[in-house]
Amino acid sequence: MADDGDLVAGRYRLREKAGRGEVWRARDEQLDRDVAVKQLVPGQASLREAQAAAKLAHPHAVTVYDVLEHQGKPFLVMELLPTCLAEALVDRGPLPRGMVADVGRQIAAALAVAHGDGILHRDVSPANVLLTHDGTAKIAGFGVSRGLGTPAYLAPEVAGGAAATARSDVYSLGATLYTALEGHPPVGAVEDDTAEVVTPARTGPLADFLLQMLRRDPDRRPAMAEAADVLAKVTAGVRKPVRPAPVARRRTGKRRFVLVAAAVGVIGLLAGGTAIALTVTGAADRPVVAAPGSPTPAAGAAGCAATAQVTQSWSGGFKMLVTVRNTGPVGITGWAVTWQPGGDRRVDDLWDGKIERSGTSVTVVNETWNATVTVDGATTFGLVARTAGADRAPEPLTCSAR
Repeated sequence: MADDGDLVAGRYRLREKAGRGEVWRARDEQLDRDVAVKQLVPGQASLREAQAAAKLAHPHAVTVYDVLEHQGKPFLVMELLPTCLAEALVDRGPLPRGMVADVGRQIAAALAVAHGDGILHRDVSPANVLLTHDGTAKIAGFGVSRGLGTPAYLAPEVAGGAAATARSDVYSLGATLYTALEGHPPVGAVEDDTAEVVTPARTGPLADFLLQMLRRDPDRRPAMAEAADVLAKVTAGVRKPVRPAPVARRRTGKRRFVLVAAAVGVIGLLAGGTAIALTVTGAADRPVVAAPGSPTPAAGAAGCAATAQVTQSWSGGFKMLVTVRNTGPVGITGWAVTWQPGGDRRVDDLWDGKIERSGTSVTVVNETWNATVTVDGATTFGLVARTAGADRAPEPLTCSAR
């Protein structure tokens, strides 16, 4: 097995493990860029299958840069992405319907093209659905041999010993999206290929279609192209509530990376002559002590109001949840929350919103999945702020409909 620090094929310097299996975050010393390097374990995938998967070119499939042999073992070199659906579920629990449908739409589109080229995935699962910071989803993990895969997401016919087919991938995608929607796999006892799908608690058009993808009879499942089309329609029509805030976790040892290239944005804001560095990064190791704060309401224009609450606090920083509520007589299809940062505070992480410059102020606008807020409805976004001071009180907020 390869190890940290190894130089693969005289070009790719392995740095540290990234996600499950034999995957490393590495540096391409020839092109001076970060990549993901995966060692294919003999008996689990063939170099020929990997080369076939590498030919798949789709905006929602992870790009394979290189397929090579090193010391007699096959390796894939791929683009690096910041996180995956499995980690999002650990951090945040069940995700909003709109986000789940949109992820499904993107992954189904890539798999439909793969199926058209005669390529099966065989291991569609939350760990192989990678996510970027802007909501783009990409499928990774092509090239798994027949009969293998993640048990909780295997189609019942494959779990029973039959060969995988394109409709098996449909089942696995349905199981992956069901897990994202419900917070648990669709079948309780994954080792039992006769177990029935648990009826989802969250109803609606998305849940109804996922049950079609999870039918036991492969011939009664939709084709992947049909799944992509239906999920696109659900994405366009479903209301998009916000996902829960991440659960802060104590991490030890090396910081964990999952497939992909880190995107770090730095925005300099001047407030009263003081430079406020606004940095959006991945979650770092933080000692966390729960210290609930009191809400700070702020009336907003055009039927919109925002409330901020410090939900956790620790030495050097805190986590804040902002609730955006529609106070007007009609629904809104977009919103913006603005505040004036004080002291040396900087935003270290942000979810369910996007940062925009606004003079000396900080403005957060909606993502696609939490843009629509019905009359008397509400949504949220969250952030982690770093500060050297002891004050944790949120600044006054202004909300406006867009």
